[in-house]
Amino acid sequence: RQWGKNIFLAGPTSLTNEVDKVRGLRAGIIFNSDCRPDISLPSPGDRLDDLRCSGRWVEVSIPLNNAKGYLTLAVFYGIAGASNDPDKFRINERLLASALTRALAADEAPYLLVMDANISIDASNNLRNILRDSRLIDIKRDKCPHDATTPTYKFKGIDAPLNTGYK
Repeated sequence: RQWGKNIFLAGPTSLTNEVDKVRGLRAGIIFNSDCRPDISLPSPGDRLDDLRCSGRWVEVSIPLNNAKGYLTLAVFYGIAGASNDPDKFRINERLLASALTRALAADEAPYLLVMDANISIDASNNLRNILRDSRLIDIKRDKCPHDATTPTYKFKGIDAPLNTGYK
């Protein structure tokens, strides 16, 4: 906590397809605040060990209205290649299911789950079913249904600014 900013980072994870060759950080939350946020600490039986250990999820609760209420913010970063590799797909779906279940457990409390799941909604049973049943809302799709999402990766590198919807 410095200069009025708070930063929370997930643990390190593999940054390449070669497991553990290069490790680094994939998920984090930074926000302006002079408040003292609450961090979800591990507890037996909370079933968040896979998420915490994956290095692809982090969660923090930020006090609102002089700590009379909290907003919980979580970030999930899916596994690259999950849409093309069956093994990565299974792991990604398991982690995604845990992140979505955590969001659903918040019930009426404000909870934002921000993610790049590295898989399309149509290709993920978890995302498709939860959104279809309106148990969670995809704010981007809900508010801007005709906007294509901007890609987070471009094969062979980015050589010019990416336009929205460029594939």
